[in-house]
Amino acid sequence: SRLLLSLLDGPPLHSDREYEREVVRAHEVAQGELARLGMPTVPWGALTRAMATLPGAKGGYLGGVDVQPGVQALRPWSVALQAGGQTLESVSAASISVPRVATAPSGAWLGEGVANSDASLALGSESLTQKTYCVVSTFSEQLLRQGGSAADQFAATMFLRAAGRALDAGVLAGAGGVEPLGLLNSGLTSQSGTTLSWATTLGVFKTLHNAGVDPARISVVLAPAAAETLAQREKVATSGRFILDAGRINEAPAFTTPDMGAAANAIVGDFSRIAIALFAGGLRFNVSRAAGFNSANVSVRVILEADAVALQPGAFVKIAAIT
Repeated sequence: SRLLLSLLDGPPLHSDREYEREVVRAHEVAQGELARLGMPTVPWGALTRAMATLPGAKGGYLGGVDVQPGVQALRPWSVALQAGGQTLESVSAASISVPRVATAPSGAWLGEGVANSDASLALGSESLTQKTYCVVSTFSEQLLRQGGSAADQFAATMFLRAAGRALDAGVLAGAGGVEPLGLLNSGLTSQSGTTLSWATTLGVFKTLHNAGVDPARISVVLAPAAAETLAQREKVATSGRFILDAGRINEAPAFTTPDMGAAANAIVGDFSRIAIALFAGGLRFNVSRAAGFNSANVSVRVILEADAVALQPGAFVKIAAIT
């Protein structure tokens, strides 16, 4: 709230709020960026704790902030991260390439005088390019000026929830172009979900096992309608045991999110085979009171810069339109 007030009152970071100035400056130096006047980047760690200085219990003046990476800040609000998505953090370039295995190496047991017939490792690459997500929220100016840890926690929670949901929408169902290309649109192996049975569900897991996916790394992400259906569908008639039971399917953790698109789809796979790039190392902010001038409201624009790519599409199966 102190940072937002600094932007609102201008100059961009007001002199009586020196701590916020130093946090933002230090982050921009670490990122190799020039200061963006009126649009600072707040690092992830500062969004998980209030940027405030407090006297120690035995005197003194402490102002430390435990800087946590973006994955720690966003994980409570993103099922893609909870399911195991891997992040590349504080990316300062506009785009980066990440390696992927195009052909896995293989070998053979050798007999006396027999030549080895192996297949060499072949590497490919995937590109991650900065995509921009923007959300505008409205606060009362009174809330910001009251300040305190309660206001900071309220604002940070709202911003992080919006960023987490935006990340999920891009990682899972993004259409590409200005959005990330989501898993549902990445040409995954597809299984019809029409009257999905327990036997068909086990067949999906078998497909992943045959592709070499570690069973311990498999997670399931479902749309709410799909979760509702599977939580009521028995594995065997009158058994009282359901396909989705206690947050698991076939012992794999299951996560439900409304950011899977409109259809009742599910994705099963090893979510550590997704690369998620978080650019700039935090969220960008700027504020305006223009739209809410007569009502003493303040508009806050928050920008997340990110992209995602499936490094191994064969590590996933899409179950389409579960009924």
